[in-house]
Amino acid sequence: NIIKQQGFKYSIGRIAWVFVVILAVIVFAFPGLGFNFGDNVKKFLMYGIYFFIGVALLYNSPGKNIFINIGSGLWNFYSLLTGIVGDALSYIRLFAIGLTGGILGGVFNQLALSMSEGISIWVFRALAMLLILLVGHSINFGLCMISSLVHPMRLVFVEFYKNLEFTGGGVGYKPFRKNK
Repeated sequence: NIIKQQGFKYSIGRIAWVFVVILAVIVFAFPGLGFNFGDNVKKFLMYGIYFFIGVALLYNSPGKNIFINIGSGLWNFYSLLTGIVGDALSYIRLFAIGLTGGILGGVFNQLALSMSEGISIWVFRALAMLLILLVGHSINFGLCMISSLVHPMRLVFVEFYKNLEFTGGGVGYKPFRKNK
């Protein structure tokens, strides 16, 4: 988006941060997964991280003072880190909503069994269980539907478009106007 709107030289700082994140994952996360690098490879990758941090700090706002670039680069780095943490927490929230729906469904199942235990006539017991299950699972289904629609839309419109610095645009839709 930045390349299209402002030109390639304005996107170099952001691209450098992407390389910093990729190299940091390789250096710090891969050894925990069983991939062991030699000391020379690790040193080379660390030099790559330092290089791209320098590029991101010094070349994020072309044509401005070097001190403004460094300050702006540090701010971009802070925004990147908090954005990654915020996005991870948002997706964890989606997982928690799904987990809550499953737990709530199990609670309604247990409730239907335990509330109808005292009824001795099996027809009335079955009707009581059916009533509790229908009402409870309908409520759970409705809550899960709302959650599964609202939260992903919030992620797209708030998180995704904010991170892309989406400005919109386009041509207004006028269905009853004649083309000239």
